[in-house]
Amino acid sequence: MRGIEAELDESRMVPVPATVDGAVESWARERAESLRATHGLDEQRTAAIVAALVAAHQLAARGRGQYFLLFDPLTALVAPLHVVISEGELAPVGQRGFLLPTALRAPDLRLTPETVFGTGCSSTFLTMRPGMAEIRWLFVATGVTLAATLAPVATAATMSMGITAEDLFVALSIEGGRLSRSADFRPEVLIAETYEAQEQWAL
Repeated sequence: MRGIEAELDESRMVPVPATVDGAVESWARERAESLRATHGLDEQRTAAIVAALVAAHQLAARGRGQYFLLFDPLTALVAPLHVVISEGELAPVGQRGFLLPTALRAPDLRLTPETVFGTGCSSTFLTMRPGMAEIRWLFVATGVTLAATLAPVATAATMSMGITAEDLFVALSIEGGRLSRSADFRPEVLIAETYEAQEQWAL
């Protein structure tokens, strides 16, 4: 796999490693204190961020890909972002399954800003938990696929956290330079389908 790098705004995006030196709680407290100093958070919110970092580390320690904890300055809420970059192009049937999961109502699909992987597609949908949503992103470039999931995320923070996640994707750089979007990745077709489904809900 070719090298991937990023210049992150760590006041909004905290990388979560699979292993840390020393106690996980100490690492989480240190990172949370940095957010507290930057954003003027109270102790209750800081403690919630510590717990979220510990939980995200547990996921990172047993999963593949990279985890980040995103912080929303508008609501002071956090949510874990899981990013997996793999060799090969996800087939159209897999693209559809990832972006159009079974949900309470048709997901909201949107094109992303341009990245080193080309233009991607996001899918936002409500979960069974009241007041919670999930956002997924998919980029299928020539020979490479990036799939990401932000969940659970409070519905009140989906827009601002979605922007933060896409800022992260834009900040990525890849060895060998920018890639072209795969000819087999046509999210505009799926977006048209979901637009029709949403109009039926409105009726």
